[in-house]
Amino acid sequence: MINEFIAKKLGEVLAFAEVGIETLERGQEGFASVLGKSAPEKMLETNKEHSALLKKIAADDKQFGSVTLAKSIKTGEKLRKMRDLYVGDEWDNGVELLEWSGFFEGAALVHWQLHGYIAWAYFLGSVMSALLWIPLTLLLQVMRVPRPDPDDL
Repeated sequence: MINEFIAKKLGEVLAFAEVGIETLERGQEGFASVLGKSAPEKMLETNKEHSALLKKIAADDKQFGSVTLAKSIKTGEKLRKMRDLYVGDEWDNGVELLEWSGFFEGAALVHWQLHGYIAWAYFLGSVMSALLWIPLTLLLQVMRVPRPDPDDL
């Protein structure tokens, strides 16, 4: 049974799905550069499935469906502001998108947990990909350090 608290939590989760869709579509090239083409496509499809299911739940609930949708709009606005501030104009930078995704997926995970359901298959792929980029990013940063020219020695 859905009460107002659950309706609001479902709205927050819906916002994460919707902003996830927008982020994956807008950053498609950047994500593909670090994850390959199929992983972002699969994540996009999963977000679309979650969004459709949550919208159906809201539409079917005559008492609290409007609460879910209203909360989704408010939460979506906050998520977009945070995302746009973090990513800026770096939509083709896969590392930057993965860094944002670490925050985003972590927060989404907490919201799914709050109402007792986690789609582990969805989150583990994203979280593992983001975590694996930490050592690679460090390695790339070390490689960028200017080395002395052997002729100057």
